[in-house]
Amino acid sequence: MTNDDFLRCVVNAVAESGSKITSFSAPGYLPIRLRIKTKTNIYSVQIYIWQLVRRTTHKSQFQIQITGTKSFSLTPREKTLILGWWREAGVFVGFDVKKHLGKLGSSYSLQVPENLLHEAYLNGFHPYYRNKEALIAFTPDFFTEYIKKLETLHDFGQLSQDPTALSQILRDLYFQKRAVLSILSRPCTLSLQVTKAALMKLETAWRCADFTTRLLTELL
Repeated sequence: MTNDDFLRCVVNAVAESGSKITSFSAPGYLPIRLRIKTKTNIYSVQIYIWQLVRRTTHKSQFQIQITGTKSFSLTPREKTLILGWWREAGVFVGFDVKKHLGKLGSSYSLQVPENLLHEAYLNGFHPYYRNKEALIAFTPDFFTEYIKKLETLHDFGQLSQDPTALSQILRDLYFQKRAVLSILSRPCTLSLQVTKAALMKLETAWRCADFTTRLLTELL
């Protein structure tokens, strides 16, 4: 895949997750830089992204091979994403950039277990904890929420070695969102007008909820 392919993939994910891109810079090399506008905020984001491919030596694992960059840069007031993209099923994996700072080796790669990708494909997202790093696999409609809560989701790796609590919280949040959007997408009738008005308020409240507080309350 080319950088243009990855940019197209990210643009589609931003739209699918309910946000808009107000500007971008894709000079043909990484990172891709975006300004993403949600209903309540604007985020500056730089994205390092590579395709996930199956490992030849460990068939139950996928990996991204880091190319075109010698190190990951952190910029003030900008969120930094390291993503793998499983094209066959449409699943992202987010890695914690804080765990991969410094000079990268000449053949630097990041691995994920295949079951992590399958769980995200089936459920919309799935967390995985290894070596004090929380990996987050998710489908495109979770893209904006991942950006909004990037630090909280990955800092979970410092709080607990059991991802069960995080997985349940994310699952509850995800299916609440899908239930709301499913009803909102139905053709509007008089009998549904009041329900839809209430659900629109619910969707707004859902997006503005303090997810960080809810997450930490469950974990601590």
